[in-house]
Amino acid sequence: MGVKQIKREAARLVALIFAFFLTLFLCHASTHLLDASQRLYVFGDGRPSFSTLIRYACHLYVPASYNACVNNLRQIDGAKQQWGLDTKAPSTATPTWEDLRPYSGCGTNPTPTRWAVCPHGGVYIIRDVQTAPTCSVKGHTLQ
Repeated sequence: MGVKQIKREAARLVALIFAFFLTLFLCHASTHLLDASQRLYVFGDGRPSFSTLIRYACHLYVPASYNACVNNLRQIDGAKQQWGLDTKAPSTATPTWEDLRPYSGCGTNPTPTRWAVCPHGGVYIIRDVQTAPTCSVKGHTLQ
């Protein structure tokens, strides 16, 4: 086996490894896109556009999306605290999304707000007034 043949085999191995990871990435992204399209269809204004899905897919792998999720959790927590004060609810009371809508900044708009959707496809859990809201994505927490 000559040096050229070894280099050719090494290049083929690198190409196979690259193709494997690219396939893995695309499968992962397509799963998130399917979930996103279903979530945006249910919670959004109807069927999402292709550009919306592409923006969502690109946003999945940007570290800033973690910050966006944590900021959404902060907004949910603030809305929850304000709801608790306004309704004089006990600390063990748990509001619904409809209860928090007036405190979300969208008024009586019938469509859910963007802070109700995690950029990573996670699901927010409101929890009671004394407990911080959570996201189903690992690591997305209020501290």
